Amino acid sequence: ADAESYTTVIKADTSDTIKVYYSRNKVNVTINGNTEEKYYGEEITTPETPEADEGYEFDKWVDENGDEVKFPVTVGTDPIVIKPTFKAETDTEYLVEIYEMDVNGEFKLVDTLTKTGETDTEATYTPAVKEGFTADAESYTTVIKADTSDTIKVYYSRNKVNVTING
Repeated sequence: ADAESYTTVIKADTSDTIKVYYSRNKVNVTINGNTEEKYYGEEITTPETPEADEGYEFDKWVDENGDEVKFPVTVGTDPIVIKPTFKAETDTEYLVEIYEMDVNGEFKLVDTLTKTGETDTEATYTPAVKEGFTADAESYTTVIKADTSDTIKVYYSRNKVNVTING
C-alpha cells in the first residue's frame, strides 16, 4: 500500500468506503542466464528446451542449489535462478581402424569398425588375436569425442617364421 495509515470519519449512514490498493512486488527471475522481473504470485511455465552442445542432450532444469525444478513455479519473495543441465549421449560413435602388414612390410587398412560409447568418457578397445599377426598393443584407450574425430588405429605386424629347408 502507498500509505501506512488512512483516516476517515465514519458516518452513521455507512456511506464512507476506505479503499486500499496494493502493488505487487516484483522479483528477479533468471532462467538460463536471462533475467526478468516477475510479479509476486505469477506462475512460471516450463521454458523452451535449450539447445545442447554436440554429443550432449538436455537433462533437466535445476535451481541454484542443483535441486530439480518442477514447473509451474510460483514466484515468491526471493529471487529465482533456474538453469538447464545436460547429460552426455551414450551412443556417440568412434572408429577403430585395423591395419595389417602385407608381405612387403607395408601396413594396409583392412577393416573399419564403428563403436559407440558415452561422450567425453574413456573407451578401451582390445584387439582380437589374429593367427600369424601380432597387434602393436594389448589394448587401446581413447576419449570419445562428440564430433567422432577420434579414431583408434590398430596395427598388426606380420609374424616372422624361420624356415629351414634341408637339401
